[in-house]
Amino acid sequence: MKNYQDYQIEDLLLDESFNRWATNQSSPDEQLFWQQWLDQYPEKRDIAEQAKVIIGGLTVKPYRDISESDVQHQLQQIQFRTHKHPSVWVVANRSLGWWARAAAVLLLVLGIGWTAWLVRQSAGPATYAELVNASSTKLIEKVNTTNTPLVVGLPDGSRVTLQPASRISFSNQFQGTKREVYLTGEAFFDVHKNPAKPFYVYANELVTKVLGTSFTVRSFESQANAQVVVRTGRVSVFARKDWQRAEKEANSDIPGVVLTPNQQVVFSRQEGHFRRTIIPNPAIIDSRFTRNVFVYDDTPVAQAFTQLEEAYGVDIVFDEQLLKQCTLTAKFQDEPLLEKLNLICQTIKASYQIVDAQIVISAQGCY
Repeated sequence: MKNYQDYQIEDLLLDESFNRWATNQSSPDEQLFWQQWLDQYPEKRDIAEQAKVIIGGLTVKPYRDISESDVQHQLQQIQFRTHKHPSVWVVANRSLGWWARAAAVLLLVLGIGWTAWLVRQSAGPATYAELVNASSTKLIEKVNTTNTPLVVGLPDGSRVTLQPASRISFSNQFQGTKREVYLTGEAFFDVHKNPAKPFYVYANELVTKVLGTSFTVRSFESQANAQVVVRTGRVSVFARKDWQRAEKEANSDIPGVVLTPNQQVVFSRQEGHFRRTIIPNPAIIDSRFTRNVFVYDDTPVAQAFTQLEEAYGVDIVFDEQLLKQCTLTAKFQDEPLLEKLNLICQTIKASYQIVDAQIVISAQGCY
């Protein structure tokens, strides 16, 4: 019986079932097996992705199907991609046994792996593993291999709720002027406030900087978008490439996004840009309104909008002069913010749009 827990990249390349799965030719049972394998061993995702790239990009066949001409061609391709001078590779035995074919695949893996590394260093974003390996301090890693959230305590008293199939690395003592952690996957951070020592989360392409707040970072390497959601406080989010460039250039401004409570930003990996908006269901952040009861009795609508702004910490943009004749009689309790706004807008024949994390009210006024 195969020990899939110990599988490395060469084992995946020699596994016919994995080859079929990587090239979308597997049966439903095989699809389920490999998905469950990745869920059970999330630490294997990196090598699985590398194996898929090798199989898909260079059409490596299962070892039983490799012919001498295949080996000859792939070796020449490796030489070409690694910028070596062309030469002739000769395979003497035309009846290779399974072990020789396996050795041929492993030889290809070495060359292809080097090629893939060169390509990723020159063009691709650094992964969690590469960022961790580049750290100058010794790190502790916590991995959530369960199906439930895992609470992790940090040296400064901050707490991280690590979601399934996620991992985080940090030093056993935050020294110097920064508190730095490395994340892949999803985690909720409740950061102990320390203005003298900012807190940084490096999550693949994203850098998130805070002083003390609570927020969620979601950055799975296999997904097209990364996301930061703020619950309390103020968070700055940057693309890692911009952050690194600014660190090398004195007095350089870093293009990024500032988030406040009930705001989120989505980073598109393909397009390389941020999109900021409010979260789908904003929560009340002002303790004066925790009962979530809003009563209006012939109240000016502008006053109602201002109260909702304060309760939820969101910007509601409206023309106060235009709405000065509009009043509202209503009682709201437990309705989500956007539903409250929708009911108010229906009352005064207005509408709203969400633009760059602001709610913009469009109305004709009341006469």
